[in-house]
Amino acid sequence: MRELMSGLPAVMSDFAIPRPNPSSASLMKQLPGLLTAHPDADLGLDQDLVPVPRAVARVLASLVSAVTQEEGRNRANTAALVTGESDADHPAIAQWLDAYQFFLSWTHLDRNHEQQRPLPNNEALQAKIRVVEDVIEVRSALFFENLRAIEDLLAEINDFDEESA
Repeated sequence: MRELMSGLPAVMSDFAIPRPNPSSASLMKQLPGLLTAHPDADLGLDQDLVPVPRAVARVLASLVSAVTQEEGRNRANTAALVTGESDADHPAIAQWLDAYQFFLSWTHLDRNHEQQRPLPNNEALQAKIRVVEDVIEVRSALFFENLRAIEDLLAEINDFDEESA
């Protein structure tokens, strides 16, 4: 459900903000190699200002920027999906994000096993799934209404082509 919810804005909304490039994940993967290349850099120094190599500082700055963009993008894309607009403060957004966080919290079962959390009951799961279903239903309703509106027209066109053949 988490993957479904994170992918829906890109395929179901009228507009979607693309992911930043490079992504925060790819920038984070660069850090160990950069720090290995600069063994004299000690990020754990107990002082207010910690000197870091320029390359590390640039990746850290890019990382902060990418995370900020990703978080704003996710909220804007959610607003586009849920409301069809850019109203990120709409009450339905909070409901969607609550459901998303619920599924996100169950993404890595090993973490939940360590916390000894009991599995959610069927009612809780169904309530969260219903939030997703409602959004999909609302966003796809216009498509299916339009499809029904042209089915008769398509049938007439197809009958006309068969009669003229």
